[in-house]
Amino acid sequence: IAGSAKPGVQMRAHADAVRDISWDGTGQFVATCGDDGVVSIVGRSPGSVTWTTAEDWDGVDEQAYGCALKCVRIDPKYATRREGYFLTGGTNGELIRHFR
Repeated sequence: IAGSAKPGVQMRAHADAVRDISWDGTGQFVATCGDDGVVSIVGRSPGSVTWTTAEDWDGVDEQAYGCALKCVRIDPKYATRREGYFLTGGTNGELIRHFR
């Protein structure tokens, strides 16, 4: 996505391997999930111009589940919907829909 985090930008949100990444349709939010059982959503800092360093991104939501997570999808309209959502699935076979 044009203007998004460039290679080399590190956003630390997990204590174990990241398994999936999903951007919303505007490129302002990114959701990640991993083997640590955490879904993390970060958003571009409002005052930032470049969005090329970790400081240009703010934590928006973080949810911990009791199993490793293998996939995540963020609502393509997460940035513009009041009740944006994300979906995640894990090794326990559950699919979870979470609203902000």
